[in-house]
Amino acid sequence: MRSLVVLTVVLASHGLANAQGAEGTGDAQSAAAPQASEDHLKADQLFADASKLKAEGKLPQACAKYNEALSYNKTAIGTLLNVALCHEEAGRVATALEIFTQARDLARENNRPEHLAAAEEHITKNEAQVPHVAIAFAELLPNTKLVIDDKVYPITSASDIRVDPGLRHVVVTAPGRLPYDTSIEVKAQEHKAIAIPKLAMPTTVVNKGRVTVGKIVTFSGIAVGGTGIALGLIARSRYNAQVGPAGSGKNCTDAGDGRKPMCNAEGFQKTGNALQLGNVGTVVGIAGGAVVLVGAYLWFFAPKEKAHAERQVSIVPTLDPDGAGIVAVGRF
Repeated sequence: MRSLVVLTVVLASHGLANAQGAEGTGDAQSAAAPQASEDHLKADQLFADASKLKAEGKLPQACAKYNEALSYNKTAIGTLLNVALCHEEAGRVATALEIFTQARDLARENNRPEHLAAAEEHITKNEAQVPHVAIAFAELLPNTKLVIDDKVYPITSASDIRVDPGLRHVVVTAPGRLPYDTSIEVKAQEHKAIAIPKLAMPTTVVNKGRVTVGKIVTFSGIAVGGTGIALGLIARSRYNAQVGPAGSGKNCTDAGDGRKPMCNAEGFQKTGNALQLGNVGTVVGIAGGAVVLVGAYLWFFAPKEKAHAERQVSIVPTLDPDGAGIVAVGRF
């Protein structure tokens, strides 16, 4: 944690690390207007609490407080520097580099030379450690989306993407095609290339009546609903794995009385990811229920047997950062 101590000294020398209320209202702390909002006042208090915890050597708790303060004031330069440093110490060098860059730009815009120097020093340090991923597409379709972990990247940047070291999950989607997903392991300083094959066409079912279509859609919806339940259970398990009583050694301490647990930087990120996964599970479950209703309607309210023209129905899974589901496309 040596660099955390070094940056603390740098910030303290400018009257920021221990300045009560500097987060939102102080001249050297924020690019916000002089009239502090209620959110900025909350950020001030959280920043002061974080600085106190840092002075006491409670760095994980301090990082959690800095993260929370940043959620109330995203232009606070001192908070940005401390949050970036928490990511740097945790080995998330690409995330740290992105936040240090934000802090540098704000420091430059607001004529904060000391903050600018601190940010540039750590930008140089992290740039040398960041892994790079180059993604090549066998076929680039209109409206193709690229998602790495929980972040959407523009296709134009796919030839050089900075990522944190570790296991990364890559998903590529395009309208009317099945999604492609894969996982890669990257190390610090590594440059890795990934080839994305042509996205497969959706499965097409040819059948002679709405009853058959209804059955297929109904059972597809049940499968999607089951997936949503499974995601919810996984999310709950991951969240609970991070929370425990004081002294349990877990990343988050249960505050009791229905209050949010206090987490270190790692716990803050992992519980956030678990909550996001739970939200995806909810969306998937609702989508599955909707598909079941459509299928049941087609199944049970189909016309009596008559001569039907052949129908084609495509079952297409959908996936994006906001959720997932299944779409039935064709004539019914």
